[in-house]
Amino acid sequence: MKQLIQPLAWGLALASVLATASSLALSLVTPAAAATAVHEHHAHGPAPTLPAQASFATDAALREGMSRVRDAVEALGDTPADRRQAAELGDRIEAASAYLVANCHLPADADAALHGVLGDLLAGAEQLDAADPAPALARVHSGLARYQQLFNAPHWR
Repeated sequence: MKQLIQPLAWGLALASVLATASSLALSLVTPAAAATAVHEHHAHGPAPTLPAQASFATDAALREGMSRVRDAVEALGDTPADRRQAAELGDRIEAASAYLVANCHLPADADAALHGVLGDLLAGAEQLDAADPAPALARVHSGLARYQQLFNAPHWR
């Protein structure tokens, strides 16, 4: 009987280890992938028309993530000194965006507005390591300004 049960027990133990490792790997990859993926729940119709000025409520994760982006941009100054510094800023923006996607929970209209802001931030971040980072940095600044226009963010005032 031991010859039958022991291989089954080892098989179950290995399956459990594999499931745990897969779960851990998936939890590490999902936030980064989610930051660049289009959310399916908004793809069912035309994009909502957003007002030029709005006052969407924020949650703690949104305030934290956007503060990370703003602080990274402010620490850089007007322009990056070199491509390495520009790439680091891009990495910080992407990390903050991944944090937002993973942790921010907003109503549908506010979420749609945030997608526009994140689109500007991520497009700018992706282009920051170009020979001339000025247009990319302008796009990041545009995303930050749009966030201030659309969201009630007293922590920025």
